[in-house]
Amino acid sequence: MFIVMFVLSVLFTALLLAIGARMKATVIQGNLKRAEAANLAKSEFLSRMSHEIRTPMNGIVGMSTIAMQNIDNTDKIKDCLEKVIMSSKHLLALINDVLDMSKIESGKVELRHESFNFRAFLQDLENLYGEQAKSKGISYETILASDLEVQIIGDSLRLNQVLSNLLSNALKFTPAKGMIKLRVSKTGEDQENVYLRFEVIDTGCGIAEENYDKIFESFEQENVDVTYKYGGTGLGLSIVKRFTGLMGGGIHVTSVQGNGSTFTVDLPFGKIKESGKPTRFSDINGRNDLAKDCYAVDYDFKGKRILLVEDNELNREIAEELIGVTGASVESAEDGVQAVEMFKESAEGYYDLILMDVQMPHMDGYEATRCIRALGRSDAQKVPIFAMTANAFAEDVQKSREAGMNAHISKPLNIRAVYKQMNRYLQG
Repeated sequence: MFIVMFVLSVLFTALLLAIGARMKATVIQGNLKRAEAANLAKSEFLSRMSHEIRTPMNGIVGMSTIAMQNIDNTDKIKDCLEKVIMSSKHLLALINDVLDMSKIESGKVELRHESFNFRAFLQDLENLYGEQAKSKGISYETILASDLEVQIIGDSLRLNQVLSNLLSNALKFTPAKGMIKLRVSKTGEDQENVYLRFEVIDTGCGIAEENYDKIFESFEQENVDVTYKYGGTGLGLSIVKRFTGLMGGGIHVTSVQGNGSTFTVDLPFGKIKESGKPTRFSDINGRNDLAKDCYAVDYDFKGKRILLVEDNELNREIAEELIGVTGASVESAEDGVQAVEMFKESAEGYYDLILMDVQMPHMDGYEATRCIRALGRSDAQKVPIFAMTANAFAEDVQKSREAGMNAHISKPLNIRAVYKQMNRYLQG
């Protein structure tokens, strides 16, 4: 119960900070009507948030209790654990939304401007939401309406949040036997930028035209019926609108009630400065589509030795178990000091990969990474080091890279993403 109360306190602290900033700005503007409307929206939002938090927590606590009562029934325990994971993901999404809105309201959102593989980015979306749609009996398709550059410059994390919010909403509001499409096209380009359009199309319940503006407001939903039937906090689309604006683009919606909606996002991205013609999607295997890679892939890391650096005993046990099933040998350190010492005392090339927590006593993960990179031996510069941390904001990712880490993995662990990242460095 301590964990439950801690999660709730963190959520509501961040939430109240966001609401407080919003209310203060409204009052300063001297608009009493808007202040009253914001206060009403706050009250309604708090009521929805209480319901939204308690629902997955009830699933986690309830299913854990049922599993304990059926400890000898393997099938029952498996079913319970699957539902615990589903509820946990729902709760994590709520936490992320509240923290994102808090950062937006306080003006602390920082955008990244770096190269990323756009084709791989779309592939990951296809894998994730294609599987989710399939499990609900919904048709899912990614349509590439233009021949696109493989590498572009921008904030892939924020783009992922924008499209994930829109695709999650489409899944929520589209019934079985319905259809969801992500259509990507190029609307223009100049010497510095390429301008892309993302359309999320669904055959869901649709939105009344008079509510087009309302759904993008913080803490708002279309109407009470939507809240009761589908749930949600009313933050997702507000976050989408704020992020698209910060990225120099925009979003609009068209919809027909009962027939579905189309959310259109237009965003600019930087071009890679290359000598010669940039690589496009059609240059890869001569195809202008996405390969249908299997989302759940088995990985074999037998013979690889991993150094796991984690101060929390439970998190260490989880990581050791999840990494160990791949066949890799896992050795653990409890803090940064011990990790640096273990690496120094090992033979060159002994460790194939380091998974490094960030917040630890005695020496944090950033400092431990810098110490390892500064060692006068060839493998100190070459060994892949992944940040494996609950610090999940864009500036945290940047700090990891500045410290010399190769990748940033957020907790709770998406183990398939961890395996995929490990495979990239261990087999690449």
